[in-house]
Amino acid sequence: MDDKNRKKGLGRGLSTLLAETNNDKGNNLDVSIIDRYLPIEKIEPNLNQPRKKFDKLKLEELSQSIFKNGIIQPVIVRPKGFKYELIAGERRWRAAQLCKIHSIPVIVRDITDEQAAEYAIAENIQREDLTSIEEARSYKNLLDIYSYTQEEVSTALGKSRSYIANMLRLLTLPATVISFLEESKISIGHARALVGLEDPTNTAKKIISRNLSVRETEALVKRIRSNSSLSISTSTKRIKKDIDTLNLEKSLTFQTKFKITINQHIDNKSGKLTFNYNSLEELDRICDFLYKR
Repeated sequence: MDDKNRKKGLGRGLSTLLAETNNDKGNNLDVSIIDRYLPIEKIEPNLNQPRKKFDKLKLEELSQSIFKNGIIQPVIVRPKGFKYELIAGERRWRAAQLCKIHSIPVIVRDITDEQAAEYAIAENIQREDLTSIEEARSYKNLLDIYSYTQEEVSTALGKSRSYIANMLRLLTLPATVISFLEESKISIGHARALVGLEDPTNTAKKIISRNLSVRETEALVKRIRSNSSLSISTSTKRIKKDIDTLNLEKSLTFQTKFKITINQHIDNKSGKLTFNYNSLEELDRICDFLYKR
């Protein structure tokens, strides 16, 4: 997708699409917008649907409502071979199956793969149906697969750029910690505090076993970082940098536009390359730079 189409596609396309339907809690619907009724077996889920987990209790409640009142809001689909792929409304589709409804009202839209992914992400985010990790992965898909910038995602979805960057940082956590977050053993506040730690998994286990609050977790992480810095400083020999190291620092700083320092360890074979920043905005730019590599 080129820059021109990409910049106008997500927000503008979404607003047009969602303007045609009410949210899941709506009670009124202009039935004239329903294109047709389709057999449930003719509809397939979207494999790129950001939301992977569906609350069984809420599905049961929705199923009972559908059985009593019918499907008030149509699902949105697109043609795919001899069947149709869901764009929005998977909860209604799943709930309809639970109460054994054979056909459901649909709106059919002939859209591209990119638009389908955008609509699915934005619809779920606007309706707060995603977990924090599903939301973060959705943003990453837009960046990686469809070449959006963080700024474009931020503008299109009405989220701040720092919010998008903070959500993406959750994906740098180990799989174990991500599982803890998805299982609600830790909160997103806990997870954010763990980003960048050398051993976030062990710290996450301490949070769970001690039932620490977010504030207590932040204090714990601060102590861990302080101890880690002390350990590194005592194991690193302070030596004067040679001319090659200084020149390399200058070259990297010039090429990346970020202040970079290099510190070699006592073995002269290992060391640290550090990106330095003076504000959260600078940190966001560094993350943008690294994500695109």
